[in-house]
Amino acid sequence: MFAKSILLYLSCLLPTLLLPGLLLPAVASADELRITPYLGYRAGGEFDDFATRTTLKLNEGESYGIIVSKGNDSSLEFLYCLQPSRLNARGPVTSAQLFDVDVTNIMVASKTVLDRDKGTFVSGMVGVNPLQSR
Repeated sequence: MFAKSILLYLSCLLPTLLLPGLLLPAVASADELRITPYLGYRAGGEFDDFATRTTLKLNEGESYGIIVSKGNDSSLEFLYCLQPSRLNARGPVTSAQLFDVDVTNIMVASKTVLDRDKGTFVSGMVGVNPLQSR
């Protein structure tokens, strides 16, 4: 089961890391690398399981991580953050706390300035949000 989870996680992570490098502009090598700690608060959220007619809710809470970026007019940015949470179920008859879960956010973004005077730019972003029970 653990090996299956790792394979699923890697299958989500690999396209996130590779696609922006292939599809978006390259970052000039003279720009400096910036590393920024990330600390935030997420509102949680909910989604429906139509098979069991249950609403699943993630609790709100703190999130933390790191942002690594490179470039100015053409930039590439990588974000990794983690939100420890709890998954709750609310069904037609009962409610229950299911288990603790880590919500991971892995994102790669790129921006290219087209015309600095007009302030026009093009940007793109791709990411995944795997959930892992604890």
